[in-house]
Amino acid sequence: MKKIYLAFFVTIILIFSNLFVVSSLTNQQKNQVAQDLYSTGASFMRAEDFLKAKDFFIYSQNEAAKAGNNYLAYTANERIKECNNILGLDVNDYTLSKAIMSKQLILPSTSGTSDYRRNVTLNVYSYKKYDYLSFTVSQGQNINFKYMVTKGDVSIYFMDKNSFNRFKNSSYFTYDLTLGGIELPSKVGMDYSQTYTVPESGEWYLLLVTNSSEAGEVKMDIL
Repeated sequence: MKKIYLAFFVTIILIFSNLFVVSSLTNQQKNQVAQDLYSTGASFMRAEDFLKAKDFFIYSQNEAAKAGNNYLAYTANERIKECNNILGLDVNDYTLSKAIMSKQLILPSTSGTSDYRRNVTLNVYSYKKYDYLSFTVSQGQNINFKYMVTKGDVSIYFMDKNSFNRFKNSSYFTYDLTLGGIELPSKVGMDYSQTYTVPESGEWYLLLVTNSSEAGEVKMDIL
């Protein structure tokens, strides 16, 4: 009996220690925690262990919301719904199969639908050769680009930070797919829907580059 009480008190001490550490994290560190939780959930999902995957996605969604990373929160919430569908549960079921951590969660509302999206318009001109948007993503995230090039002879890229730095530091740009990312199709007037699975966590860049002296524009929803 004494051993049981000792184990109980040790557990309590460890829980409060962990809570203190988490509460003292910077926003960037909290964001990294959310990304790591998402990556773990994605690994369990690939292994078809959907209960564990759902647990980690719930915690990822919670931590991402606290860190202000709405895109990751939205994506984690979509994975939760996918797990629920596979498990035959209600799409808005946020019940944990087990407690990964001892802390109160802020779960998504079950009233209404989650419809976070990032609406983007990028423009280039003869005097402005490129335009870009950067945001934080996590390994295993499926990012969907719905867009139309409204004018101009342009190229569109979604790339990691190393590729973007290489672009900025070069006098001309030849895209190297081995550096991480993709080139998106960019014919004027076409409705496109392209999905990309992010290979590694970090800051990624959506880049619009002009190939002529004409003005160019792309309107996009990033889901």
